[in-house]
Amino acid sequence: ERAEIRRSDDGIETDMVVVVSPEDDVEIRRVTLINRSLRRRRLGVTSYVELALAPHRADRQHPAFQKLFVEAEGIEGQPVLVAQRRLRSENEPPVWVAHRFTVENGPDVSWTHETDRGRFIGRGRTLADPAGARGLQRAAQGFTLDPIFSLRGEFELGPGHRATFAVV
Repeated sequence: ERAEIRRSDDGIETDMVVVVSPEDDVEIRRVTLINRSLRRRRLGVTSYVELALAPHRADRQHPAFQKLFVEAEGIEGQPVLVAQRRLRSENEPPVWVAHRFTVENGPDVSWTHETDRGRFIGRGRTLADPAGARGLQRAAQGFTLDPIFSLRGEFELGPGHRATFAVV
């Protein structure tokens, strides 16, 4: 039915519920952050998704080649990313994917995005500590050598307040 993950770090309580729809190709992660400390906190939430818009077997055999056909972009002013697979023939069905954050309750959020894996990770870094988790600057648009979806929101949370996001 679902998976639920709870933890508490430095006065911030996190509750994440993950649900995969049985009818549609969608995963929803509902994340609630509660500030249990006595001071106002500046927080960031970051998503990271590697794209594979090809059949599983084709992606496993030639992942770098398959990524050459993916075009990803952000929707200006919205926490939304969309990508499409460029058609290689007229008989190939179109493939689209979207990724978004919705704020269910909570503070005003400042959003940024990235669609290039190399820029997200950063020079001399790894996925264990990517540059994109510290803040995303200017975003790549269109075709990149290694497309991803990453959205980052920054906000302030007062003592005892909560923020709830849905990551779709």
